[in-house]
Amino acid sequence: MSSSAITRAPASSTRFSYTAVIRDNVVSYNGIGTSWFWDTNILIAASQDVKVYDNTLTVNPGGCGIMLIDQGRPTDRGGRYKTQDNAVYQNASTFEGGVCAGGVSDTPPGDENFSIITDGNNRFDGNVYRVPRASGDERFPWGHKVFDWTGLRAAGIEPNGRLELY
Repeated sequence: MSSSAITRAPASSTRFSYTAVIRDNVVSYNGIGTSWFWDTNILIAASQDVKVYDNTLTVNPGGCGIMLIDQGRPTDRGGRYKTQDNAVYQNASTFEGGVCAGGVSDTPPGDENFSIITDGNNRFDGNVYRVPRASGDERFPWGHKVFDWTGLRAAGIEPNGRLELY
């Protein structure tokens, strides 16, 4: 199993949403970030109860397909926004470079959101990742680690997903 650590990223001006459905979209070359995991076609940040399914993505080299991001942002009423209870399933992503998809947190140990991606009932399953044969590294972040496909599945994520080479 291969994994590496996640490093802290700068804050973003992403809006917060709850109980959303993102489905039946064709998304190509979306994402505007140039660092960390911000160059993402579909981004769920500081949000909960979001379902993302039946989408078709074409991802530029260096970009990410679908990502969950939690940075432990405070609410106006105290406490933290939670990236939890999100389901990402039955999406088809074609990558023009290395694959990148998953969920990431950059909160420090001891923060109430430190384990929110891994322990917050977030699920990825049944997605298809089409990747060029000579695409480079596989990046599947989950929590504070980055896995390859084998490591991701060994961690219990994407039990019914597929990685296809073209």
